[in-house]
Amino acid sequence: MITGIEIQNFKGIGERQSIDFAPLTLLFGANSAGKSTVVQAIHYFGQALRTGNGDVDEIQSTDRLLRLGGFDNLVHRKNEEPGIAIRLSVRAEKPDQFAVSLDNCAPLFKALDLEQLPKLFPQVNSVGIEITTKKLFEGYNNRVDHPLVERLVLFIDGEQFLETEATTFMYDEQVMGRFGNIANVNFDHSLLRANGVGEQIRKWASVVEFSANPMALEDDIRELPVEIENCLGAIPTRNSLSVGLFYVDLTDQEGMKDAGYTRFKSMLLGLLLDSIEYIQRMVESMAHVGPLREIPSRSMVSGQLHVNSLKNKP
Repeated sequence: MITGIEIQNFKGIGERQSIDFAPLTLLFGANSAGKSTVVQAIHYFGQALRTGNGDVDEIQSTDRLLRLGGFDNLVHRKNEEPGIAIRLSVRAEKPDQFAVSLDNCAPLFKALDLEQLPKLFPQVNSVGIEITTKKLFEGYNNRVDHPLVERLVLFIDGEQFLETEATTFMYDEQVMGRFGNIANVNFDHSLLRANGVGEQIRKWASVVEFSANPMALEDDIRELPVEIENCLGAIPTRNSLSVGLFYVDLTDQEGMKDAGYTRFKSMLLGLLLDSIEYIQRMVESMAHVGPLREIPSRSMVSGQLHVNSLKNKP
């Protein structure tokens, strides 16, 4: 069940606004008070989370009945710089739904002189995802003038745990992909401390040289700090998990560190992907009745004036 939403810089909402949802929630207000905005924000969030594209028009989960008009029509008062930020929280169906661990890694743990890492978050009440979409993205070595999900934050029981950011788009004859990075991991999350695994996680991360805040490092630990391949903007995909999983030579110390680093990263991404897919199912199960009024299309002609939400064309 969706338990709450926070909206910032979306349509008529400028400053961040929060709404808690009950099993039955009714929205009341005068015309143009923002009732439809809340529903549209949920649909915008769901489609951007699935595609990484912030320029959302037709909502696929409504059989394209709901049209939002694209980023330029949705950003509050054309204020593009802060981007659109939406956070959605949902209740877990069962307490151990998001428990993750490094299974089948006992030989690697032993070779690296580490204790077996227990399950992270064996009991979770809720998860939340916040996305920020911006129109102009400037990566490490390129610039993209198109709205995309630039930042994603995972919340566990209302407390931030993991953050990812879009990094760059690379297209050449040998590499075709989209890259992101894990930007921050909260090893001090209260649930980790309560479960007594915080120190073990820190030790594991230290041995395999995994920084909790890699984007703040002056000298990157890897070529790009905690790089994630096959991303949709800041959003990893299931294909991101398949990169770097390889046979481990337990006599090669550096190779074991690299393997531990990759598996630690995959564990975190697995938790994030489970959360993303669960929230996507919640959003896409929503029914849509409407529209109650006509929403202008992305391109319209008025007299001799041609207006397009993305760019003017002759």
